[in-house]
Amino acid sequence: MKSELGFLERQTLIEQLTHRFASLNGYKIEPDVQILDANNPRIKMWVAMAKVAIEEVEKQYEADADEE
Repeated sequence: MKSELGFLERQTLIEQLTHRFASLNGYKIEPDVQILDANNPRIKMWVAMAKVAIEEVEKQYEADADEE
């Protein structure tokens, strides 16, 4: 099963995951904050974590597709 995220899907997922990571750390990101352009070090870290998480899932999908 292969799954490719489009640009907008990827950006949306990064934002959703960043909000979740922030919440897990007791932090609320205000709705008007542009997450992908934020200068806050915490938000930058959560964005990086979200990108890594997505890359890992995509790698697994690729590996699974190669096995089929």
